[in-house]
Amino acid sequence: MSTIKVNKIENTATADGGIAIDASGHVTVDGQQLPTSGALFARNKIINGSMEVAQRGTSSTSNGYVSLDRWFVNQSGGSTTFSQETFAAGSEIGSLKNYAKLDVTTSSDFTHIRQLIEDVRTVPAGTVTVSFYAKGTSPAGGLAVSMVQDFGDSGSSDVDIAAQTVTLTSSWQRFDLQFTVPSISGKTINANSYFQVAIGQGSNTGTTAFELNITGVQLEVGEKATPFEHRSYGDELARCQRYYFTLADGNNKQFAAGGYYSSSVFVATVHFPVSMRAVPALDYETGTDYYRIWSNNTFDDFAAFSGLRTNLTSAGIDTSTGTGGTQGSGGVITTLTTTAYVAWDAEL
Repeated sequence: MSTIKVNKIENTATADGGIAIDASGHVTVDGQQLPTSGALFARNKIINGSMEVAQRGTSSTSNGYVSLDRWFVNQSGGSTTFSQETFAAGSEIGSLKNYAKLDVTTSSDFTHIRQLIEDVRTVPAGTVTVSFYAKGTSPAGGLAVSMVQDFGDSGSSDVDIAAQTVTLTSSWQRFDLQFTVPSISGKTINANSYFQVAIGQGSNTGTTAFELNITGVQLEVGEKATPFEHRSYGDELARCQRYYFTLADGNNKQFAAGGYYSSSVFVATVHFPVSMRAVPALDYETGTDYYRIWSNNTFDDFAAFSGLRTNLTSAGIDTSTGTGGTQGSGGVITTLTTTAYVAWDAEL
């Protein structure tokens, strides 16, 4: 077999574009990096790296999973506002419409956002690359990017992968960092294992305020950052719904059909749009007359309900508190206030 050794192939009429090959054999086409390892499709291990999906709402000052899907806010004693933002038309970065803002008024060590990637085996041993667009002001010690291998419930001890830092400016920049993921050979891996990526303040204990604006977050196997892998909103939403599914949010939202099992118990069934990661917990807002059953040409308002017979693909709803109707009559349930919501949570 013959071998042609070149470092670039291009048209004779131009010096732009073409195919370039570096000394390590990595290939770019028209200036765009090709993957150095793994598949061409489904490279990005991060879900909602485009910051498009926000089932819980677009802004929150709380700790935890509070706004943008799959992103956990770790306040760690600090004070934060985490929000979904939208680029002004024509100012988008990397063809991305949205970005996340972490506005930290008082910081602490490990005040950051993080994502837990299901199953520690999802990110294999070897070199991986994290890339993202960001701007803002750096936290004490610089903006830290770190990783953790967690081996699940009663599994092997966590393995921390040393953080790397970058410096933010007032202008958008594309950062890419390479990390070496240790082998999991010999580890005990149990349920709820994950691979964590955290971005924010690292171990520095400074309390200085900072602001992180970030989008286009990608984690991929290989030594080079490829262009951000765009997915449709529908695809991204379905990926998020494996972990959290909002059925109804806001006033006058019809969300379930069922019937009166007895004069005081109304039951309904909800089917999830995708199979959830684990049997989910019901998450909803309760309050006086937050919900209404329409049945038999009348209505019945109530405050609370419970989830029954929940599995990976469906759940039952039991409104046995404060309801009354005609046994055997069918009906539908709606929300009655802007603060009402009904969701199911299977986050790691």
